[in-house]
Amino acid sequence: MRLAHERFADRVAAQPRSAAVVQGRHHMTYAALDARAHHIAGLLRADRVGRGAVVMAHLERSPDLIATMLATWMTGAAYLPVEPGTPADRVAGLARASDCAAVVTASAGDRLPDLAVPLVRLDEPVPEDLVPDRAASEPAASAVGTDLAYVIYTSGSTGTPKGVEVEHASLAYLLAHINERYGISPEDRVLQLAAITFDTSVEQMLVSLLNGATLILPDRRWAPGELADEVNRYGITVMDLTPSYWRAFLAELEQGPQDLPVRLTIVGGSAVHSADCERSLRLLPGSRLVNAYGLTEAAITSCTADITADLSLEHGVVPVGHPLPGTGVHLLDESLEPVPAGQQGEVYLSGPGLARGYVDPEATASRFVRGAGATAGLRLYRTGDLGVLGPEGLRVTGRADRQLKVRGFRVEPAEIEQALVEHPEVTDAAVKPFELHGDLALAAYYATGAREPLRVRDLRTHLGARLPAYMVPAAFVPVASMPVKPNGKVDFAALPDVDPSG
Repeated sequence: MRLAHERFADRVAAQPRSAAVVQGRHHMTYAALDARAHHIAGLLRADRVGRGAVVMAHLERSPDLIATMLATWMTGAAYLPVEPGTPADRVAGLARASDCAAVVTASAGDRLPDLAVPLVRLDEPVPEDLVPDRAASEPAASAVGTDLAYVIYTSGSTGTPKGVEVEHASLAYLLAHINERYGISPEDRVLQLAAITFDTSVEQMLVSLLNGATLILPDRRWAPGELADEVNRYGITVMDLTPSYWRAFLAELEQGPQDLPVRLTIVGGSAVHSADCERSLRLLPGSRLVNAYGLTEAAITSCTADITADLSLEHGVVPVGHPLPGTGVHLLDESLEPVPAGQQGEVYLSGPGLARGYVDPEATASRFVRGAGATAGLRLYRTGDLGVLGPEGLRVTGRADRQLKVRGFRVEPAEIEQALVEHPEVTDAAVKPFELHGDLALAAYYATGAREPLRVRDLRTHLGARLPAYMVPAAFVPVASMPVKPNGKVDFAALPDVDPSG
């Protein structure tokens, strides 16, 4: 099975002058993107980056970000995307945990902490003796399937982020099968909207580039109310949206329905509601609607379901459908035995899409397990999702733990709670979800032991220096003390409700 960068090279050879990436007025052909990637690969090799290394891409969404991803693979290294707005302490922690060998950055590198590794600045002139030609940038030894392709960090239940390590073979498996479901072709124009630290961004980039399509990169943050105009402006035919963004986009369309060129709408990252499916089928009648399900630990997408009027009208829980060929979906009990047909169980995944594990071996041992009984011999990933299997495939019905999905991002409340109690005046903290304008939001409850509560602005500043923006709660509620159950754990049901209007 050919690896992602090898398949990209095939596409460059097949259609070098076709548009690969468009961002605003900037167009880059497949040949130009390839040349830029080889240039960056040469710079990395000059800093002795090779197989087994990890390269941090500290870049905004741009053609250079994509070229850097390809360049790391050309050198045999792994890609670690980090948004430039990430707090400096968090960047330093991710670099240490992943043992980064180099950082590729641009002007945003001025905000980087001292990471004690080489910095490749793409916005600085390159000395002539360091400008590589294509031959010089070819890897001395090509990456193999067991080499790491990328490291993506997700929120961690222990209070620190978890780095997921995905090998080239797992990524190649996904890319070999996902287009059987999506059917991307050179005639398509694919929107890349996912945050670069969200693994879906890797799929969005590659499902376009490896199938000869044109990848459309927003040149700024598009609000849902702008999406219809931008879709028409760029002629976008394929878009992959989080349910919250999709829901807001549909609300805008209801104000003024439009005939859009979109032929495929993919929704994934958190639960999809049947009412929104009905609206999408009505407002985008020319677009096929697909609900996608997957985990970072299982190479992005494991299952897909085509959503039709019958499915969305008859069931409150929209199916995520059937797995890709070779992927196993298992509903198991606490003994890792299958639950009876039609009953709810915890979702475990198996197959070639599974990640190598986490950067932390202890975290790997807790979630990647060996099957027993009917699943004996299988390597399984415990997703924490609860589900039911039926004729229409898998339906996800809830969680077996506290993990949440906020705007498509995985959030472990424990990581936010840990950051809160690091404030010198906070003695205890708890985080739980509440509904805000139809979407899931986070509420932080905190105790200080003082008469006067802390200013919300101070708490936001404190968290903003430690966590990415999507993990900073929307509401802060002071409490005298945390309500607890007889077993000493926080009684979340006893915490006061949040007033969405306040």
